[in-house]
Amino acid sequence: MSGNCKTNFSACFSSALKQVAREQGFTEGLYRLESESGSNVGDGFAGDLVKVHIRETGREFVVLCKLLPENELRKQQGVSLFDRESEAYVKILPLLLKFQSVKALPEGLPRFNNVPRCYYAKTAVDKMES
Repeated sequence: MSGNCKTNFSACFSSALKQVAREQGFTEGLYRLESESGSNVGDGFAGDLVKVHIRETGREFVVLCKLLPENELRKQQGVSLFDRESEAYVKILPLLLKFQSVKALPEGLPRFNNVPRCYYAKTAVDKMES
């Protein structure tokens, strides 16, 4: 990882980025990851934001990553929030979107679909990783 961001990425985070790159069609060994801060100092009590650029010749894909804070006290306070947020993105939102689709809501009726695209979400509370 390079760029202006000073965050040391965990093995968990690096693995997640590799999975996202692979799923987006990047070629192992040919793409590079560059990072920078995704927020201003003091933003986000529960987590730190990192913008990661996945780059391969002629192609770039940018993801905004939310990580547990490095500070141990803030990490302990935030891990349960991250666990709930991961579950919302991985389990609850897909069920809600599927429910709307199954019910075939008529065009013009409001639908709940204005949510960020989630490419990867996982929290291991016992390991204090997210």
